[in-house]
Amino acid sequence: MAVKICPEHSEERCFAFAGRDLIVRPDGSPLAFSDLKKLKALHEKADFIEEKEFGYCAVGLPDGTLSDGFSAKPVRQVFAEADESLVLTLSRARAILTWHAETKFCPKCGTLMSDHESLTAKVCTGCNKL
Repeated sequence: MAVKICPEHSEERCFAFAGRDLIVRPDGSPLAFSDLKKLKALHEKADFIEEKEFGYCAVGLPDGTLSDGFSAKPVRQVFAEADESLVLTLSRARAILTWHAETKFCPKCGTLMSDHESLTAKVCTGCNKL
């Protein structure tokens, strides 16, 4: 299943990352979809993705970015406290956000890549390499 870019609505688990931190509400509770939309609006260049198959949507903020009204919690601390299911989902979300942010150009020809329509993949706009 494909990664959906900038979803309009989601009922999946919501995460936001800034570098090695998980962004949470000031009371430490998880974020809601409305929080992700607010963070995306504040940081236009932030990646905003959803993977329904894996049950999450997430925003990747630039390192060291923390908006008013939110707190940061080290991801490693969350991993130590969370159940296995949440750790796996958080790991997947963070990995896909990193991949999406860092994989921009084709390794074969150097042309800009675009998101695949139905897979969690990118396609070269020049040589069609998947």
